[in-house]
Amino acid sequence: MHYSLGLSLFSLCILTGCGGSKNSTLPLERETDDHNQYVLNVTTSGDFETVSLQWMGHNETLSAEQDYQFTQAGKQFKAPDIKVSSIATQCDSEIKESEKHTYELTVNCVTSQVKVHADIGPAYGLDIRYGDTVHPFNSETIVFDYQPGIVPKVADLQGPQTCTLAEKLSGLEYQLACESFTVSLLGRKLAISRDNQAPKIVWENANKRLIRQGYEWFDEGVWFSSWDENVHMVHKLEFENGQPMGVVNFSFDAYTVKANKGKLYALSSPVGSDANQIAQFVDGQWETVAIYDDMKISGGFSQNNEDLYFNLNKDAGGHALGQIKDSGYIYPKVISEQIDVPSLLPAFNYDGRNYFAGYTQQGNLLVNYLDTVLPYRDEAVFEYENVGDVTLWEDSQQNQYLFYLQNNQAKQFNVKINGVEGTVALDLDELNSEPVNWLGGDLTTLLAGTANEGDEFGRLSYIKSGDVAINLAGLKARLVTDKDIYVVLPNWRNQDLYFPQNHSKVSTQVVAQGGYLLGYVGDTSSTNATGELWLLSAHDAHKVFSGVLWHNYLDNEYYIDAVSEHHVVVQGTGSEMMAISIDTQ
Repeated sequence: MHYSLGLSLFSLCILTGCGGSKNSTLPLERETDDHNQYVLNVTTSGDFETVSLQWMGHNETLSAEQDYQFTQAGKQFKAPDIKVSSIATQCDSEIKESEKHTYELTVNCVTSQVKVHADIGPAYGLDIRYGDTVHPFNSETIVFDYQPGIVPKVADLQGPQTCTLAEKLSGLEYQLACESFTVSLLGRKLAISRDNQAPKIVWENANKRLIRQGYEWFDEGVWFSSWDENVHMVHKLEFENGQPMGVVNFSFDAYTVKANKGKLYALSSPVGSDANQIAQFVDGQWETVAIYDDMKISGGFSQNNEDLYFNLNKDAGGHALGQIKDSGYIYPKVISEQIDVPSLLPAFNYDGRNYFAGYTQQGNLLVNYLDTVLPYRDEAVFEYENVGDVTLWEDSQQNQYLFYLQNNQAKQFNVKINGVEGTVALDLDELNSEPVNWLGGDLTTLLAGTANEGDEFGRLSYIKSGDVAINLAGLKARLVTDKDIYVVLPNWRNQDLYFPQNHSKVSTQVVAQGGYLLGYVGDTSSTNATGELWLLSAHDAHKVFSGVLWHNYLDNEYYIDAVSEHHVVVQGTGSEMMAISIDTQ
């Protein structure tokens, strides 16, 4: 016989003769005019705090693992009733008559636990908070001891996702459902985007500030910066219980923010001011990490895996390289005095040694050996003339290579140490099987292609990422086309990856973002010709838009707005936007 949720079926069972168990029945007593003395012995067991017993005028509180005896005179024995004070307490009971007018009642009660589960685990880590108790959710069911009046909440989101907790059993069972998203722009409004869903505006941006690209997840929120009237501002889109709650503004003039190993950094170089600093967000406010009285920050952060770099111009002439490595700030390292214009490429590690690329006033490529050699020493620098595009690429063994274009041939930077040639990244013969007019990509991806002199577009012919390489024939087969695949030169004009005050050089015409770039396949016979827009990488291809006007593509009206672990957001003309789901495995 069961007693739970404060409901009693016991009296009904007694009067109808259903019994306390499958193997016993309790005979009914005929009501008489005489009063009898009834005895009720109660034995409790289980794991619970208290339940209440109501029996023939008695209102008693029962605790676990106790024995009780109650007596009462009456004309007829009446069934006891067990009342629970919590929806989490469930009781089983059995009663039998041991001798005339004496009854034995056994009560076993347990307190249920609150369960949280998910059919599909979240894309990023998170915690579930229940009262003062917090458990990490790792896709397996987690339980809490029941507390009246408490409901579980989502806490400490560790990546861009929204989550809900649906109540499946009142107060006792909840189902977690999460969806990852990517932050993007919708005009001058901030939106969160998912594949096959319309973007959801999360910040109206009433003052119409120019939102800079580059959105960072830190401290359970999305951080970004904006610009208006020569003043920058930092913002945070906050989340509570798995949902976006609103944007908090910080009156800190920083034009870029970057999360790195559990810390958030910002670069500040206010227009018309000599105040240059790198700052870190600590305990709810921005704290200065370093102020540069004799140098000016000349660009945003560049990233090489988990290391951050930024360029500085020395007031006395020359340049320095700011560094955040191994989760710590390193005072800027002076680079070779022969470098007149730093590259916006990050420092790179080739065969265990660190290098940095820059240029002379004449445009010659300089590669500066950064380890131990003094900046004014000529042997610290390797110089190459008549160089075009320059890009970095990392192989599957995390060795990093610098490629450059010279006389329509792709070449690799190679250093001989103690008579031993440096590591060769790949056989360049396939890449150079036809003239190469441009190189590009990012650290994850190497791109190459052809172009006619003076054209504002090129043809993609090669993509390599890790151990996967695909040539022009493979690309056409993947897209099921016999047409060329076009890219805009340069393809970064409409992207806020670089900063006008940087005095640094973009080293390539074609920039990949997270290993992805956009390609156009279709008619190019006139400005009003149309075709398809594709999102491409070495591993996959996604058709984004059809009916794309050729002249709109050439005008950079289509560009990659944001890349996350699960989505790539592509912006188009007007209000066109598409969030493409990608496989990061």
